[in-house]
Amino acid sequence: MSIYIGVDIGGTNTRIALLHGLRPQRVEAFVMPTPRSRFALTVLLKQRIGELAAAEGRPSGIGVAVAGVISDAGRVVVAQNASFLNDWDFTFLERRFRVPVLVENDARCFVAAEAAWGAARGKKHVLGVTIGTGIGGGVIINGQMYRGAHVGAGEVGKMIIHHDARSDRAVTFEELGAKAAAEQWGDRSVVIGVGIANLINILDPQMVVLGGGGVTKGGIRLATIRRMAAKYSVAPRSKRTPIRPTALGDAASAIGAALLFK
Repeated sequence: MSIYIGVDIGGTNTRIALLHGLRPQRVEAFVMPTPRSRFALTVLLKQRIGELAAAEGRPSGIGVAVAGVISDAGRVVVAQNASFLNDWDFTFLERRFRVPVLVENDARCFVAAEAAWGAARGKKHVLGVTIGTGIGGGVIINGQMYRGAHVGAGEVGKMIIHHDARSDRAVTFEELGAKAAAEQWGDRSVVIGVGIANLINILDPQMVVLGGGGVTKGGIRLATIRRMAAKYSVAPRSKRTPIRPTALGDAASAIGAALLFK
């Protein structure tokens, strides 16, 4: 059976998942702190993937999920929480392991995994929102990943929630709802619900799936998010849009990275 490896490089942690084939299966991701330099990350990935390859056999492909804008060619254009990844394409993994390597935005990998195996399985219109060090988004429309005209679709964390005209200061969804905001102000469920209402009004998905450490570590209240999203959604039916937590847990983006080969 073919083996596929998925790597999720987050702002705080990096996770590596190994899949035996591409059918739904139980997956546990190896987790380690994300290094803060390109050299250190290169050493880490070569070592960990090498250990998996030695134990399980050479993979048929390696998928990499990164928080940021990824070009059509698989190069990191802008990495939101790890600027040392900018303008990097991970071809060193192709050279080291002699296998194809695909790179995609982490939130897109997250929603792809949830639509294929997880909470949104069988749905054709899905919004995935990851809440952790930052806030990311992935959008599936008519069963296809939506990347946008300039491959920048889904950067929901950069959605402006408030603008101060006097200071010309824009405050984003991410600034109000991600990890740093929770550490400073506590539970951010209300503002997360408001942000998701905005996205429901724009996209009208069948389902919203939430993931990331803010969800899996229990730092937000789903009941509050659902209440606020329903309050500010416009269309009567959209007020009942299901908002569910990840079914795949912290491994979702790593699984989705491996599923790039599906």
